[in-house]
Amino acid sequence: MIRYDVLSLIVLVVFVISIPVYAINEPLRLQGAQENLRQQNLQQAAVNYAKLCSTCHGVAGQGLGVTPPLNNPAFKEANATDLFTTIARAGHGTGMAAWHMSEGGV
Repeated sequence: MIRYDVLSLIVLVVFVISIPVYAINEPLRLQGAQENLRQQNLQQAAVNYAKLCSTCHGVAGQGLGVTPPLNNPAFKEANATDLFTTIARAGHGTGMAAWHMSEGGV
């Protein structure tokens, strides 16, 4: 019986010590995971742009013919929701295709 009490106490002490250590390291782990996800998203976005957008907007986003350039500094200041809506749904009467699944896109 005493053996189980000692073993239980040891396990409890290990948990009491390890949980705060884990909690201290959690922000760094979370930051690393977010950066990895960001890199994955950027890589996928580059593939999608090359496949779906570069034909009209150019490889460097410079725009081709009447298609507007995307490398315009004003886009850095633009509202993210408005940009998403423009890309996903496209304006009616424009030459841009809608890319959102609900709009028949890919």
